[in-house]
Amino acid sequence: MRCPTPQILLAAVFASVLLVPLAQAEGRAEAEDAQQVQLRQLNELVDALNGKQEARSELREALADADAGDVPEMQISLDELNADIRETRFAIEQIAIGSVDLEVFEADNSQLDWRTELSQVLMPVMQNLKRITEKPRRIEVLKSKIEQATTQKRQAELAAENIARTLEAVDDDETRGALEQLQQTWVIRHQELEQVINLSTVQLDNLQRSDASVWVQLRDGVIEFGNGRGLTLLLAVAAAVGVYGVAHLLSILVTRRQDGEDVRAFRTRQRIVHYGLKAVRTLLMMIAVVVVFYVRGDILLMAISFLIAAGLVLSLRSAIPRFFDELQLLLNLGAIREDERVMYNGLPWKVTQLNMYSVLRNPEITGIIRLPLQDMLALSSRPVGSEAWFPASRDDVILLGDGRVVQVQTLTPEHVTVASLAGTQSMIPTAEFYHTVFDNLTRSGSYFVSAVFGVGYAHQADSVTTIPATMKVALEAALHESDLAKHVLGIHTDLQSAGASSLDIWLGVKMHSDAASAYYRLQRLIQQVCVDTCTREAWEIPFPQLTVHRAKA
Repeated sequence: MRCPTPQILLAAVFASVLLVPLAQAEGRAEAEDAQQVQLRQLNELVDALNGKQEARSELREALADADAGDVPEMQISLDELNADIRETRFAIEQIAIGSVDLEVFEADNSQLDWRTELSQVLMPVMQNLKRITEKPRRIEVLKSKIEQATTQKRQAELAAENIARTLEAVDDDETRGALEQLQQTWVIRHQELEQVINLSTVQLDNLQRSDASVWVQLRDGVIEFGNGRGLTLLLAVAAAVGVYGVAHLLSILVTRRQDGEDVRAFRTRQRIVHYGLKAVRTLLMMIAVVVVFYVRGDILLMAISFLIAAGLVLSLRSAIPRFFDELQLLLNLGAIREDERVMYNGLPWKVTQLNMYSVLRNPEITGIIRLPLQDMLALSSRPVGSEAWFPASRDDVILLGDGRVVQVQTLTPEHVTVASLAGTQSMIPTAEFYHTVFDNLTRSGSYFVSAVFGVGYAHQADSVTTIPATMKVALEAALHESDLAKHVLGIHTDLQSAGASSLDIWLGVKMHSDAASAYYRLQRLIQQVCVDTCTREAWEIPFPQLTVHRAKA
């Protein structure tokens, strides 16, 4: 880095020496200008105060000599003049004392009337509503007034007509005079009502008739809104967006994963920071909006924002306990946690993501489950061990309890599709399939097919050694000649029992799971070998000649 030369340092010193007095001089000049403006304002207010006091003295003298009919109007003028004098004196005092707070000298009223405070907050809203609805309300009042005056006019006209008919039949002069005077009263009332109707009609026409066209009014309204409350709302939105952007960038920086940090610890920290900043961000956005309303002096928008905030607080009051439970769950600190096993709708699932909509996934099932956070509160998870997620996978061959051998084709959260070896498809509800007891011929690595074949008692002497050995050799030869030879893991034959009508020989073949689809074929092959061997060796096959059994590997 280069050091500054002596010329540069000398120039900086001279600049500081010259600029500092110049700045001080500008500050003094501004202060003197402000003081001159303040003195001019004081002089104008004092002159106005003297003029109002002289006018009050003259009005008091006129009030003393005034007629009784003029006193009320003059008293109203005097009260208004007194109020103006008080306001002028207060303005003079406020300018003279500067920024001194006069509220500290007022009487301390520790009692807080919430009704009064609430009415003060709602006052701008009510005033604006009153201003907005003033014209429709005046129109409605004039219509009601015209309707009432019209009804009264008809009745007054009817009364005058009735009196006129009565006068035609009256002969007494005194009675006639009284009726004529009464008739004149109703005629005058009829005329007054007609004047009321005419005046109200003119007022109604003036209110309903617009001096400007609709488009001009719309244009003026848009311009007025854009220069006033529209600009305030735009600034409030900009402030809220700015706070949101800064908080979002801060959240990204803080929640960045450190090198070597544990995944589970990182997720917990990430959620704590994320939702903590989210709450602070929301609060700061609301504060920024209210500050903009305050700086712009829009009391109506401030009152509306306070009412919205109060409504939100009242609506969330009953949801606060549930909110804390959900927050604990979101922070991965609740009864259900990520990467653990949970039972939902009778099926095991892995909690892969905890969020407002949590994600459950089973590695063996195609598809996922999305659950809202409130539904997750009723669940409980446990750490995942080495246990299987589902008793069967896609393309597995299974042996059902009814003896059918089927192959699993698809697994979804709703149904499992299986197909028999002949190609017939069936759909089973996934939860029901999960609780079904069956043998998985594919997953076990090997399976066992066995059968029992009976020979007559005439061959009792050979039933323990010769017959089982001969059948084993024949079965080995048959399997060796088939395409199943490479899948054979073992062949076993033995005398099982002495039955009621036959000596039962047990034959069993252990096969690799790759040949699971040959289960039925292997059963048929065993029976064929037994029949061929008995025929070749001339062994008697009694009736019933065979009984087939199956056994698990």
